[in-house]
Amino acid sequence: MKNRLMNLLLLCCFGLSWAGAMATPSYRLQLISEQPGPRVQALKGQLSFTIQIDRKLDSGHSLWIRMDGFDLQPVNAGRITLADVPRGEHQFDLAVYEAQNPSPLVVTRPITLDVRRLTPHRSR
Repeated sequence: MKNRLMNLLLLCCFGLSWAGAMATPSYRLQLISEQPGPRVQALKGQLSFTIQIDRKLDSGHSLWIRMDGFDLQPVNAGRITLADVPRGEHQFDLAVYEAQNPSPLVVTRPITLDVRRLTPHRSR
């Protein structure tokens, strides 16, 4: 009874929906660099990662890989290769978003990598 009154109070005062007053879904996400870090070589600016998730995303949720807190692209579980990764130290993580909500519901602990660009030389 006390919880229902609290939810009703939140709904009236802040315009929260009943769903908004419920707990955020939990996901077990893991982002794994395919090169041992922290210093990695990005051949032609490419870095590969493996993404693991414990269950299917709920309807309306999307999974994104991010670099330095900025969304790069939507992803699924499995292997992904990022292109044009700049030199320098960067933090990579995963974030789950709900449709129409710019704030992530879940964010993984970031992986910090010092990216070195490697461009193969042509033989003459």
